[in-house]
Amino acid sequence: MAKYINGNKTNRDLIAVCEEAWEQRLAGKIPVVNGVTFENATKLGRCQQHVREAVEATAYGREWAWPEASCCATATHQKLAKSGYQIIKDLTSAQSGDLVYMTPCGSRCGTCGQDAGHTGILHRLRDESWMMWQNTSAGGAGLCVREISSSEVKRIVGIYRLFPLAANTMTTPGGERPINWHGHYLHPEDVIFHDGAHYVAVRAAAKAEGSMVKVDPKTGKVFVGPASWWDGK
Repeated sequence: MAKYINGNKTNRDLIAVCEEAWEQRLAGKIPVVNGVTFENATKLGRCQQHVREAVEATAYGREWAWPEASCCATATHQKLAKSGYQIIKDLTSAQSGDLVYMTPCGSRCGTCGQDAGHTGILHRLRDESWMMWQNTSAGGAGLCVREISSSEVKRIVGIYRLFPLAANTMTTPGGERPINWHGHYLHPEDVIFHDGAHYVAVRAAAKAEGSMVKVDPKTGKVFVGPASWWDGK
C-alpha cells in the first residue's frame, strides 16, 4: 500500500501552496507560504529547491524536513523510487499535485555529479496539455507555471504522489482535470459525480454540443436547441 507524506493534507493543499507562491512571485515579492520562504524565486536552476519548499510548506510548515529531498532532481527521484510513495504510470493517470521528474537536463549537480535532471508539480490541465509549476532556466523564467512540452514528456522518468487526492478531486474546482463527457471536456464545476453517474449542468452540456439554452419566463420551461434556431426568436 502506498504511503503519504502527510495523510492530513491533500493534493489540493499542495496546489494551494504552489498558487500562493506563484501569486506572490507575480506581485514582485519573495514568496513566503506557511513559514517557508521561496528565497530564490527569481533565480534559475532551482527546480528541486522549489519543489522541496512547496512540499515542506504543505506537509511540515518548515524547511529541511522532507527526508527524501536531495541535492538535485535526479538524486531526489532516485530516493523517491525506493520510498514507498505511490508511483504514477504516466501523465494519463496523473492528477494535480503529482511530482514529475525528468532527465537529462544537460547540467551536472555540483554535489553528486549526476545530471541534475528537472522536476516540477503538476498544476492543471489546459485543453489536454499539463501545466507544471516549476523553476526553469528556459527563457529566464525562474519560478513559473508552464506547459509541459512534448520533448519534456519524453524525458519523464518518474511521477510520484506524495499526498492523497482530495475528495471528489475529479469533479470539483481548483485546477483538477477537466471531465471528459462524450468527447467534450467540461469544467469540473459543471459536473457532479453521484452513484456512478455524471450529472452535467444544462448550459455546460448545451454549450459543449454547440447549442443554446433559453428559459421561458412565463412557464419556467427550459429549452435547448441549435444556436441558429434561436436567431430572431
